[in-house]
Amino acid sequence: MAQYLRLDRPVLLAYLGLVGAACRSAPGPVIPEAAVPVSREQVAEWVASTIPDESRLHRFKWLFQDERGSLGGRGSARIVPPDSLRFDVAGPFGSGAASAVVIGDRAVWTDPP
Repeated sequence: MAQYLRLDRPVLLAYLGLVGAACRSAPGPVIPEAAVPVSREQVAEWVASTIPDESRLHRFKWLFQDERGSLGGRGSARIVPPDSLRFDVAGPFGSGAASAVVIGDRAVWTDPP
């Protein structure tokens, strides 16, 4: 069984105008034309300026959702410069707790307290 879509002539012209405007030209470059490559030393200097000089504690709430349901909780990340991090998370009412520690380039999962 054939189906027909009827449009008024002004509506059809509006749709054709939108399609024509959308199909102009290719988008511009992602990287600006004035961008130049940087040296390894410049990158190291920029990274060094972003390293925190004191310990920090970040607290957060998290939520996981999928087709079967959702689960959320709280967590914290303790950052100790220059190379240590402790990551703790827990579900509702402290259930499903997990911890991880990163020291240098070594990561260790720990048993929750």
